[in-house]
Amino acid sequence: MSNAPMKVVVVDDNYDDIQIIITTLEYYSIDVHAVDSAEACVEASQNLVPDLIITDLAMPGADGWDVLRALRADARTAAIPVVAMTAYHSARLEDEVMKHGFNGYIPKPIDPSELVSRLRVIMGV
Repeated sequence: MSNAPMKVVVVDDNYDDIQIIITTLEYYSIDVHAVDSAEACVEASQNLVPDLIITDLAMPGADGWDVLRALRADARTAAIPVVAMTAYHSARLEDEVMKHGFNGYIPKPIDPSELVSRLRVIMGV
């Protein structure tokens, strides 16, 4: 990605997916803060004010849709790009995600090169 340091918060309840994202982003010298719940994501985002947030859509309890609503409702986090990721990929779901205000969409399983490519487009780098 770019040489400027970036901070990314990632939330997913799947350990393997988190590890793929961490490994991929750290390879590009991006500071990654990973959490495993929607509540922890919102709290970390309010405290860290990252450049980007990646959230799984389907998690137990509060989910990625809840993350987006909470972030958009807070002036500190309202403008941060939020990327949805899901194992339940479909073209219809991708359209719905974008219509509801997510800035991007990543289908699972995570493909590291596809992850980087999509994030470059979202971040304009």
